[in-house]
Amino acid sequence: MIILLLVTGTLCGESKDMFKFRKSTLAKFNDARRILASGDISKLLKPFQSIPQLKKMSLLKDNILGPAANMYKLKWNRQLEQLGYEYMKGKQFSVGDMDKTLEYKEHLGFIWLGDIFTVVKQILNFLPLDALKQSMNDFLSMLETLIIALWMAWKAPKSWPIKKGEHFAPAEALFAARHDIGCFSNLYYSVCFVEKIEYQETTFKVGVPCTSCPTHCEFWTKSDDSIEEGELCVAPKGDATAENFAEVAGFITSLFLTAFIYLFVFVRR
Repeated sequence: MIILLLVTGTLCGESKDMFKFRKSTLAKFNDARRILASGDISKLLKPFQSIPQLKKMSLLKDNILGPAANMYKLKWNRQLEQLGYEYMKGKQFSVGDMDKTLEYKEHLGFIWLGDIFTVVKQILNFLPLDALKQSMNDFLSMLETLIIALWMAWKAPKSWPIKKGEHFAPAEALFAARHDIGCFSNLYYSVCFVEKIEYQETTFKVGVPCTSCPTHCEFWTKSDDSIEEGELCVAPKGDATAENFAEVAGFITSLFLTAFIYLFVFVRR
């Protein structure tokens, strides 16, 4: 019985950590997409258009870094997470690998930082003041989101139309038509995968954020009950969501079934 409790406790602990990783990683990639969809990076680059040598650059001229009118909000896909786990198994990565596009089982992927920020946050827990700890945690989360946005922007196509068969490592997560992502991580590196999509001439449709959604715009209800629209389109409901739910339900069922069998054997003794 003690062994059962220890095993169950360990599984629950690991599941909780993995749930936090999924939630945090998904939030950061969506926040990075919002930064790009809003056109904020393009606005920061506007002053450079006055420099004659840079004025004709497609990166500045064609709004390649936003704003985006049709960019989906990403949702987590457990099948893509599993691909990350399979690809990472038994492999060693280096910083140079973060520049490469991964191709595995008809999917595209890339390598990102691991749980280093989580480790730093755990170290910050030793700080004496709760307010200071929260401020530092918020700063680190914002910093990681900004790094993701700049990293995707750096690897984005430098001109449109995009050449067929060309891939862009982390900037694959910049294509507006994509709405699924899944990652697996160790301390140092994460491996993320996205679904392959049909050839796109551009990464997104240039325009006011969330004005060309095939679905509808994300929104929030504010404290005064007013509605605020965001920059991303709500992802279409697909089979992945149902499969993810079924997988989680299956895991919970098998966990309780195992616990019941062990308990039954223990009582019989």
